[in-house]
Amino acid sequence: FPSHDKVQGFEKYKYYIDNKKATTVITSRGCPFNCYFCCKTWNGVRLRSSNNVIEEVKSIKSIGFDAVMFYDDTFTLNRNRVIDICNGLKILDMKWRCFVHANTVDKELLRTMYDSGCVEVSKGGRYGSVYVGGDEKGWDANGDDAAGA
Repeated sequence: FPSHDKVQGFEKYKYYIDNKKATTVITSRGCPFNCYFCCKTWNGVRLRSSNNVIEEVKSIKSIGFDAVMFYDDTFTLNRNRVIDICNGLKILDMKWRCFVHANTVDKELLRTMYDSGCVEVSKGGRYGSVYVGGDEKGWDANGDDAAGA
């Protein structure tokens, strides 16, 4: 992972989550969903291990960050991986936020995330009407796509 402490101008970096100095981390690449509103261009998915992610977070914590924005297309693709990461984040006492897909979270996982320091999740939205969204990308009459986005 990157050597965050080697970045020139590091001391001037101003990004905060829940009033805590924060930075960004990317733990995966790609998304299996084909949401109409999304601009992603790669359909594969590659996930870093939970241990690797926690090691990077430890590294950024050691240089003064107490919060992180996970900038993955969909952080919650692998439930067990998310739970492992949450366990590590809780020990590190980090605040964090991420992007999720509605089909990859439930009340139990959201509670685990919250208990580990998650202060915000962002979820993409679809059109509220099939008349606005049309039948592009294979939507059915209810506005649901094949991926369930």
